[in-house]
Amino acid sequence: MNVAASKDQAKLYADAYSVAPAGIFVPADSAVRSPADLAGVPISVGFQSGSHYSTAAVSFATD
Repeated sequence: MNVAASKDQAKLYADAYSVAPAGIFVPADSAVRSPADLAGVPISVGFQSGSHYSTAAVSFATD
């Protein structure tokens, strides 16, 4: 689609995609209460499922 749009063969609607908030969920009785508590704790996300990228982006973001 991007190549076709660059050759005026199609229209590209960049606003068609949206960013959804992501979260990491733990059981209610977990010791994890804040992002800092996740230091050294392995987490799992579906590889290349969208959540893979958004979770990594949120996890490694800096203020």
